[in-house]
Amino acid sequence: MSDEDDTHDQLTKAYLEYFKANEAFMQRPGEIKRREARRWLSVIRKLALKRRQEIMETHLVKFADGRADNWKNTLKARQNKEAKKGSGNT
Repeated sequence: MSDEDDTHDQLTKAYLEYFKANEAFMQRPGEIKRREARRWLSVIRKLALKRRQEIMETHLVKFADGRADNWKNTLKARQNKEAKKGSGNT
């Protein structure tokens, strides 16, 4: 795995390596094959935790930006509704 790959790509490649190791282990169970399969599971776990954090950070940035815009739109809509309500009563 190269450093140029993002975490998602690394996770995908690690899964494919695990899949190969697991197939080899299932065909002929042995100590070395068991260790290899478990090693790739460990790599997958570490990458999954890293990817979870990246997803949360991305969401929080987009969520904060979206909320700021949404709040402005909600405030305008509320003001327009109150203005229409006020002008309808007179």
